[in-house]
Amino acid sequence: MPAAPRVIVKRANTAERVAVALRTAIARGELVAGAHVRQEEWAQRLSVSRAPAREAMKMLVSEHLLTYDTHRGYFVNDVDPKQMADVYLVRTLLEAEVLKTIRWPTDEELATLRKLAHETVDLLTDASIHDALDVAQSLQFAIYDLSNREFLVSEVKRYWEIAELYRALSMGDEAADRPAAKRLRAYHRELFAALESHDRERLIAHNTSWRSTILKRYSPAT
Repeated sequence: MPAAPRVIVKRANTAERVAVALRTAIARGELVAGAHVRQEEWAQRLSVSRAPAREAMKMLVSEHLLTYDTHRGYFVNDVDPKQMADVYLVRTLLEAEVLKTIRWPTDEELATLRKLAHETVDLLTDASIHDALDVAQSLQFAIYDLSNREFLVSEVKRYWEIAELYRALSMGDEAADRPAAKRLRAYHRELFAALESHDRERLIAHNTSWRSTILKRYSPAT
């Protein structure tokens, strides 16, 4: 069964603002792998207190963009585009196999999935990227859970978690101009069109195309 609709609980705007600024700095190379991210420096830079700066950094730790050392503080994680391309490739192949075996959702389940989709876009539009990532995951996992291939589903979910760093980074890079919400709405329209028409080939092709587009957009030229 799809996950129950989540209630949107927005984080403090100041913490979200700091998190967006940090993601953008990482995505644009201002903060490189291994860089020490100091709470005091970013609190001063963004004219906030240390509390929301600390909350924002904890959010980025859960997204795997930062690591935390008890004695030294917060540091930027290493992002290997080639490795992440391989992760997305494996994930796309596994997703295709899972989508081949899902049962079609009932009307009630579709309504639940739609609520999750709308919530994701609302959070993203509000620049609540951390929460948007969480709800987006709930939506995708609910679709995977329509399959009875439990091992494949567990592997897809595992690779989704591995890709969390890349997802947070790519979404954070778009926060200032908000183009991600528009693209996500288009993705959801096609997703639900395929689910409602019981068109498995369309569903798999759409999912594969979406993953490919993300990789092309964020993978550096070689």
